[in-house]
Amino acid sequence: VANDLRVNLTDVAGRTSSRLDDFGGAVPVDAALVLPSFVTTETASLTLQMDFGSLFPSFTLGKTSDNSTVQWNVVDNFTIQAGRHAMKVGVDYRRLAVDLVANTSVSPNFPTLAQFNTGVVPSLSVTARKQDIRPIVENFSLYAQDTWRVRERLTLTYGVRWDLNPAPKTPDDRAPMTLIGTDSPATLDVAPVGTPLFPTRYNNFAPRLGASYVLRQTPGMETVLRGGGGLYYDLGTSLALFGYEGYPHRITVNYPNVTFPLNTASLEPPVFRDTPPYTTALGYVSDFVSPRTWQWNATVEQSLGRSQSLTVAYVGAAGRKLARAENYTRPNARFGDTVRIMRNSA
Repeated sequence: VANDLRVNLTDVAGRTSSRLDDFGGAVPVDAALVLPSFVTTETASLTLQMDFGSLFPSFTLGKTSDNSTVQWNVVDNFTIQAGRHAMKVGVDYRRLAVDLVANTSVSPNFPTLAQFNTGVVPSLSVTARKQDIRPIVENFSLYAQDTWRVRERLTLTYGVRWDLNPAPKTPDDRAPMTLIGTDSPATLDVAPVGTPLFPTRYNNFAPRLGASYVLRQTPGMETVLRGGGGLYYDLGTSLALFGYEGYPHRITVNYPNVTFPLNTASLEPPVFRDTPPYTTALGYVSDFVSPRTWQWNATVEQSLGRSQSLTVAYVGAAGRKLARAENYTRPNARFGDTVRIMRNSA
């Protein structure tokens, strides 16, 4: 390959032409040769994968995705000053609208160079989404706090935040497919249509507490002690949209020993079915709760004259009931692909 490349470069340097084809250069691939007839490069992509020992070259043609996200975020705060108290209440509403376009992916996989030279693909997969899906992810929070100047040297700040994080759904209330029987791979099964991906928790209250105390007030040598702590909830939805990537929204069909370039007459669009074996699936355990983190800190600030100060701080955090994904490959006869279970086990 390197020798051919040098010859071509020499030819280009010694000749003049406006046509790349005159120099024996690369020719764009005809999409009709490598994509099934029921898709185009605007609605599908092809990824040709090869295994040449220590090298794994690949080639991609077409549009792999055409997704978009629109975010709305409404935040408002209201403060009341009453004597030694500064009371504040606020609201934070977030809405993510995700547009997942129904692209199709075609993946021929040649395991060896010899197999590649025969022009026969041992395994070709076609993955398609049933239709465009527009999941909605929402988060609603309220908080209230009070900053109380108890004494000239002592100030307390305390409050609470409430978080509501429902499971994703679509505008027509189509919940992503989820699972039941998550205690054991043998009992895993598809939940009834409309079952929420995970339960909505209404008790996510997060208390916060902080204090500052002026230990010394000597000008230029002031010493201030500060400390605080609080509870913080995570949304727990980092992998939730994976539920729209499997049954019944997405399906993968595998074809063995397919001639390449493709004889598209032998390939048909994936047929969506409501019977096992199901494809890629995601499920949350029935008792899943919002992951949370406890955070705390303690600080000493010492003035060193009028223009400098030294601060020493200790900051701690402890994550509890964090989300952890467990992957199972074909856990039982009802599933023909990977099943992912989200647990509070980290």
